[in-house]
Amino acid sequence: MKKKIFGAAVLIVGTGAALAAAAIPAAPITASPEPVPGIIREAESYATADPTAEKGMQEAVRRCLAKAGKLFADPAFTKALTGPGDTASMATAEGMGTSSGGCRGEAMTRIYGSAENYMLATGIAYNPFFPASLSAAGDAGVAAAVRDWASCMEETPYSSYANPQQASDAGRAAGGQEEFRIAVTDAVCRDKTGFHAALDNVLDKYLTTRMQELAPQIEKVKEIRRTAATSAAALGDAATK
Repeated sequence: MKKKIFGAAVLIVGTGAALAAAAIPAAPITASPEPVPGIIREAESYATADPTAEKGMQEAVRRCLAKAGKLFADPAFTKALTGPGDTASMATAEGMGTSSGGCRGEAMTRIYGSAENYMLATGIAYNPFFPASLSAAGDAGVAAAVRDWASCMEETPYSSYANPQQASDAGRAAGGQEEFRIAVTDAVCRDKTGFHAALDNVLDKYLTTRMQELAPQIEKVKEIRRTAATSAAALGDAATK
């Protein structure tokens, strides 16, 4: 997960919609009166799968497929990887589903204990933060940060862009040296106005509330990841013996 993932979410939701906060469905997240500075980093860490456990998953899948004698070009590869694709080979957790059959399901159980645990500790761990991003996008602090950025851009050849998202989109459309010039100008104005720090300050308010709400789930996921990392390490140790 990249460092500014939640800041980017606010940017896309907020400025990508021309900061039309009224058009954004209200999310059930309120700003904390006592935000924890920098809690965005803790949230990003929680939303990121454990790298040791994920490597263990990959190795467990590889071993299973090798044992099955299946190669990518083999028509039976997908079936060996994910199972037959029927209802029995699907797992669900908190409304989300994933294939839990075949070698992939075997690896989930071997490393994470179950397919449900795997889902909780990977994809589902990221989803709970979208309501916080949606709520933050409607915060006056985001609009203020964009206004400061736009004021800086007014002193450049790119004064027509109303927000950073427009500048980024225009740069990609232009390509070549023009894309580079727009990107540099955009980056300079973000730096001069403290744009990303301002977004982080806004997000801290909503993520503090959300992290408090998620506390029981966070502890459960941390334990799943610790156990998964231990299982992955044991798998690696076994391979060296």
